Amino acid sequence: MKSRRATFASFIHQIDATIACHVIGQCNASGVPIYTVHYNFFTNALHASTMPKYYRNAFFSLRDPLYLINRLIYDNVIRYSKKYFNLMNRKEMLLYT
Repeated sequence: MKSRRATFASFIHQIDATIACHVIGQCNASGVPIYTVHYNFFTNALHASTMPKYYRNAFFSLRDPLYLINRLIYDNVIRYSKKYFNLMNRKEMLLYT
């Protein structure tokens, strides 16, 4: 039961991690020194002005938010319930045959 409640929290953490990976990738590609602690990004004063741009780029590189939310609902609610009810129907059919 607890894992079902954690689905949305896990979804948010996954998006945060994806954004962090994109920001770190951009920093590495452009030679910007980076240090991270729990999705906080640290660099030196010379590169501080580029960090908001990298974060914005990472955020906009994600898919449409509505797509992400719909996918979350489908994967964790609709597809799960279809699988569950199909299993129930099969068990019920075995009982009555």
